[in-house]
Order: sequence, then C-alpha cells, then structure tokens
Amino acid sequence: MALQELGQQAQGQAEHLAAPRAEGGVERAVGAAEFQHLLRRQTDARPTFARPRLGQMRRQIGSLVKPGVYLEALTRPQSYTLISRIDDAPLGIKDRSGSVWKPKNYDGANHGSVTLYDALAKSYNLATVRLGLDVGLQSVAERLQLLGATGAIQRYPSLLLGAVDLPPFDVAQIYQTFAAGGFRSPLRAIREVLAADGSALQRYPLRVETAAPSRAVYLTTWAMQEVVRNGTASATQLTPRSPSWSS
Repeated sequence: MALQELGQQAQGQAEHLAAPRAEGGVERAVGAAEFQHLLRRQTDARPTFARPRLGQMRRQIGSLVKPGVYLEALTRPQSYTLISRIDDAPLGIKDRSGSVWKPKNYDGANHGSVTLYDALAKSYNLATVRLGLDVGLQSVAERLQLLGATGAIQRYPSLLLGAVDLPPFDVAQIYQTFAAGGFRSPLRAIREVLAADGSALQRYPLRVETAAPSRAVYLTTWAMQEVVRNGTASATQLTPRSPSWSS
C-alpha cells in the first residue's frame, strides 16, 4: 500500500519520524496525507519549512517520559544509583481543589522496596512518582527541556507518568539526545539550500549541546535496554523459530 493511501485512510493519526543517532538530521517523516517530502532540494535562498502534523499535533506521551525522570535522579550520584531502593507503594497527592490523585501500577499490584533499575525496567508507576517527587517536578521538567522538549511543561505530579503534551518531533529529539550520549543536536530537516547549478546558497551546520552528564545517560540507557530484554517491552524481541519441514 502506498504511503499516500495509508495516510488518507489513517487521516494523519499515525506518525513516524526517523533521525540518525549523531547527526541530528531528519531522514524520514510520515504524518498527514498532505505531507509529501520533508527532505527536498530547494532553490529558494530563504526556504520555508513547515512540520504539518509532526510539529503541530501534541499528545500525552505516557511512559515515554519515565527515562527523563530516572535520568534526572542519576545526575545525582551522591543520592541515587541504579541499585538505590525506592518504595513502590500506594500514595495520594492532594491538589489545591482538595482532589486526591492516586496513581496505580499497570498490573494493579504494589511491589514494595525495589531498585531504580527494576522500577524503570518494569515501568512501575508508584516508584516513578515517588522518585520524581523526591528529585523535584521543577528539575524533571527542566531536564526534559534540556533533552529537547519545547514549550511550557506544567509542573503537576501527573507529569511523572507522562501527562504532558508533546509533538512527535520533540519526542524524537529527546530520544535522539539519549542515543547520542546526552549531547543534543537540534533536529533539522534542511542541511543546505542549493542553487539551480548545485552550488550552496546556505548551509545549516550541526550544533551540539550538552543536555545531561554522559555517565547518567549511560546508566539510564543501559537500564532502558533491560526494558526490552526482560521488562515491559520484552514482547518486542524477535524469537527465533525452528524451521518446519514437510514431506
């Protein structure tokens, strides 16, 4: 099925953006049906670039926020390591209106004292909220912005479980920064503007900024791999199948 047909059927509800780990350039993007070519040669000395759905649609990112919470904790090695323990136990948080927010784990269970490593690998909500409250909502929000989130982030406790609206472009930027070891290279769709004869009219050089200590990023990404090996994303692993023989 052609991408255009797929986009028309989905009406732009599914989006995909791919960026290399180190270069910070957008290689592929699929969004709304009218979205055609993100990377294209341009001859205008002042090109315009719109990110139709990828830049405008904002959705809550859910558990994708959790590595940012654990990263912020691990930037404080005097207080937290991957084997530090935290309670995965019920809690209630009262807001200004008097309502009480009571987060729960996906499996409905409470797991008691767990290590940060296990809490991230198994995506325990209660442990994550307790950890985030301990390091501070302000610190978590600022770390997300350093990693690549744009716009204001409301400092509510539910932020720690992903109740924050971000466009796919920002999420890709955050995880590109993780993959690059904590060095943020702002994603860009245009590397250079060329004249009709192929000569460069304008270049947009790579910029690299430090978003988090490399040690803390390494520990966080190492624990994130455990999510796929033995955690909540273990079902995504490819299982070798034995060949079937028929006579």
